[in-house]
Amino acid sequence: MNTHRPAIGFISFLAVVITLTAAVDAAESGSVFLTGPAKGDALEITRLYLTSNKAALKLDDSDLADQVVKDRYVTMHNGVTHLYLRQRKGGIEIYNGDIAAHVAADGRIIRVNDRLARNLGQQALAMNPKLTAPEAIAAAAEHLGLKLTEALVVEQAAVGPARQAVFSHGGISRDKIPVKLMFYSDAAQGLRLVWNMVLQLKDGEHWWDLNVDAETGKVLSKANWTANDTYQVYGLPREAPTDGGTATTDTRTLEVNPYFAVATNASPYGWHDTDGVVGAEFTDTRGNNVFAQEDRDNNNTGGFRPDGGISLNFTNTL
Repeated sequence: MNTHRPAIGFISFLAVVITLTAAVDAAESGSVFLTGPAKGDALEITRLYLTSNKAALKLDDSDLADQVVKDRYVTMHNGVTHLYLRQRKGGIEIYNGDIAAHVAADGRIIRVNDRLARNLGQQALAMNPKLTAPEAIAAAAEHLGLKLTEALVVEQAAVGPARQAVFSHGGISRDKIPVKLMFYSDAAQGLRLVWNMVLQLKDGEHWWDLNVDAETGKVLSKANWTANDTYQVYGLPREAPTDGGTATTDTRTLEVNPYFAVATNASPYGWHDTDGVVGAEFTDTRGNNVFAQEDRDNNNTGGFRPDGGISLNFTNTL
């Protein structure tokens, strides 16, 4: 295993490597590809596939007009490029409007999954909020049964169409409060302009990702991140599977957000965040404190990194 600057413990990679490697290798050994080989960048190959197949995918030009790359990486042992795109309207992201594409080294597309909103061009969407960001934070606090005890101070001024900004904790959050405009798909009313924000409550037990209607102040969705980052690990003080155990005995433990056990100021947004803004930059085993991968050829480079997906769930079992 090739690691740098290890954090709490080593993630058990063997089962994940077997599972995910087998899935990709099975696809590559058969004929189950969406396209044939192609030259060019994986991103452009993916975009060409989407536009060429928009009718079959029930998409139109407005649905594909604007996407932003949220993550991109290459699996070193087979050269597969993994792309994660987010749909936008007028420069404002659509919550969960995601595309995940996996492109082989020779340009063949292995798989594309999308949760894109359809018929964007036919929807008259409000682009300007009636509520200010502080008003939306106050509405979220009330919904959670919290009371702002300090004034919300702008720590980072709003930028871009999404008016992305960062506010002080207001006495309700462990950390500063990031907010930005997004579109959220409400089952009853279709796409709604919302203020998306993250509140890590002071009790340390709840880390809410909320979408507050930018017109009414109603909380349209909330997701608790606290239970999302899970790892099956050989925890400290053990440094390897056979340290204090045996090679044939699986003595791993399930850890949820284990970075809290060290120091929250070291990894305030978790292990997978590298830029200090809430949200993981990587869904595989890279982050602010570690770059971990298998190293079967013992050359300290390349190698496979398991991917925990958007939920950061690294709990594969043998």
